Amino acid sequence: MPSNVDSNERPDYDPEIQAIADYVLNYRIDSQEAWDTARHCLMDTLGCGLLALRFPECTKHLGPLVEGTLVPHPARVPGTSHRLDPVKAAWDIGCIVRWLDYNDTWLAAEWGHPSDNLGAILAVVYQYWGTFWSAGIGVLKREREGLMFARNILLGFLPSAVIGFALYESFEAMLGNPGIVPWALIAGGVAIIVIERAANPRDEGRGVAELPLAKVLGVGFAQCLAMVPGVSRSGATIMGALAMGINRKTAAEFSF
Repeated sequence: MPSNVDSNERPDYDPEIQAIADYVLNYRIDSQEAWDTARHCLMDTLGCGLLALRFPECTKHLGPLVEGTLVPHPARVPGTSHRLDPVKAAWDIGCIVRWLDYNDTWLAAEWGHPSDNLGAILAVVYQYWGTFWSAGIGVLKREREGLMFARNILLGFLPSAVIGFALYESFEAMLGNPGIVPWALIAGGVAIIVIERAANPRDEGRGVAELPLAKVLGVGFAQCLAMVPGVSRSGATIMGALAMGINRKTAAEFSF
């Protein structure tokens, strides 16, 4: 091959990248020091956020965009009285955590700020804690709503578990094909536009626990599309649910 022509053969990933992927997928954390570090990171993150609340330049960015707005099932911002929608709560938590730039001081010099993810994590936990707590109590008490919620979540996971196991080698081979991702992104974008325009939710008011079995399995099969590189799992789940007439709120909850 002439020296001025690039090869179309995809090289192997760098050993460092492969080692990181193997660690994330396969490594079992038995180190007490690692667990202690994670706990200290959480405490440090919350401490930095609480300290930032002493500074008016920080706190003026917090709170609802429209003063006095009340949100049902809100997410909380630690150290404040704010009860916000999860998107604004995630921003506010991230703001107070990073305001003084003291967070992750023993880790950031080496590789990054793991606490940057905490804004979204805490907001989602606040948002759905009541739902999962009620469902868990319902399962323990053998109440119908809690049992149906747990059943639907497990059945929604089942298709991807079965298909993933059966076609593992096929999906693994896709990971080495760089041409799949751009086509998957294009197809996914077109699908989102079409479904958004055509969606006609007919299950308004129905939660996850009230969905019929056929739609639960349908959402599960939609999630299987995320096994293709370039397809978002949450995107496939939400779009599949909308296509079957499930309302947006329930579709979003199922995607979590």
